[in-house]
Amino acid sequence: MTTQKLIHALLNLSEIEALSSQSHWLTRLHPLAKLLVTVFYIFMVTASPKYSLQTVILLASYPVFIMAATPIPARTLLSKLIIPAFFSISLGLFNPILDPAYGWLSLLTLMIKALLCGFAALLLVATTKVEDIAYALGWLRFPKLMTTLFLLMFRYIVLF
Repeated sequence: MTTQKLIHALLNLSEIEALSSQSHWLTRLHPLAKLLVTVFYIFMVTASPKYSLQTVILLASYPVFIMAATPIPARTLLSKLIIPAFFSISLGLFNPILDPAYGWLSLLTLMIKALLCGFAALLLVATTKVEDIAYALGWLRFPKLMTTLFLLMFRYIVLF
């Protein structure tokens, strides 16, 4: 597989958005509720202490429950988490050097946090059409310019 094909496969979010066309209980929920739950969940994950691995593991129950309760294939979503995994590893690579006592723990916690946040965002896209996410952002009085940029970036990310 060439590098260009690999990047296209990683960034092609249309296959994940196609999952939002399936009919199950989560796709029938209002997009505003799903957006608010996702934002709150990401806030909770990022606000957890950097040495608290048990808190992060407990927070992993949300995506595990959603994956168990819906017909969304885990392999499709997990393949899109390669980029956040490499990004979190590169950010936390110096944690063991700078903090010899708990550096490995903070590196592991950082990696799990990045994967959980990325997984939550992918679950939102897999269960909600992008136009519905934009509608929910508009309902929250999010600036129209930012909403339009969000839609354009989502549609044209595959061109790069």
